[in-house]
Amino acid sequence: MKRDEITKEGEAMSYSTVSVKQACVITHVAFEDLGTLEQYLQNFGYEILYLQAGVDCLKNLIVSPPPLLIILGGPISVYDSHNYPFLEDESNIIKSRIQHNLETIGICLGAQLIAYSLGSKIYPGNKEIGWYRVSNTSPGKEDFFDCFTKDPVFHWHGDTFDLPRGAVLKLKSHLCAHQAFTYGEKILALQFHPEITLKNLERWLIGHAFELSKEKINIINLRRQAELYIPQLAEASAKFWTSWFTK
Repeated sequence: MKRDEITKEGEAMSYSTVSVKQACVITHVAFEDLGTLEQYLQNFGYEILYLQAGVDCLKNLIVSPPPLLIILGGPISVYDSHNYPFLEDESNIIKSRIQHNLETIGICLGAQLIAYSLGSKIYPGNKEIGWYRVSNTSPGKEDFFDCFTKDPVFHWHGDTFDLPRGAVLKLKSHLCAHQAFTYGEKILALQFHPEITLKNLERWLIGHAFELSKEKINIINLRRQAELYIPQLAEASAKFWTSWFTK
């Protein structure tokens, strides 16, 4: 049986014709990975390939797009593309996928890149680091996004964005008006982090030590809250992804 495959030769990449579903994942820092989402993707029959922004060549993702693209978070801003030109490559990839109606998911920085690619402005907002609640933007109209409204979810961001024209806002929070939106049936943007695990959190606490100190975040309290809320978040995420991938 033929398999979806990306081969690397130095920094070059090429795709072979394939029959296995592939989820391509763009990361910006090594410790921010798919977390709990990885197992769900495998359950839905996806083969996962990680690509590292700024290291791996991304441009072939336009020429030979994978069935599913997921863009994860990172400690840089969309408006820093003069320092990190690969952000424009990511935006061009997203624009192409929107044009061809290909399934694309963005989390945190990934969500901001989707908003930017749809023509919205990205700018500094209220800093959210920790566990905060999100709410449905249409009270009384239940859908599977409500999975995330029962308990606090995990946030780690300082930028926000205007809602893109044509997008449907799904979730909001007290400090951030745009926490989740969809565009059509295939584009999903989540500002918060449904994928976090206790193991990954420890990597974040080390990798973002300077920011935590600067923002005077109580690390011990953050860890205690994670022990309390991560099981509920994992359960909510399982319900959400099952609904998203089978809708």
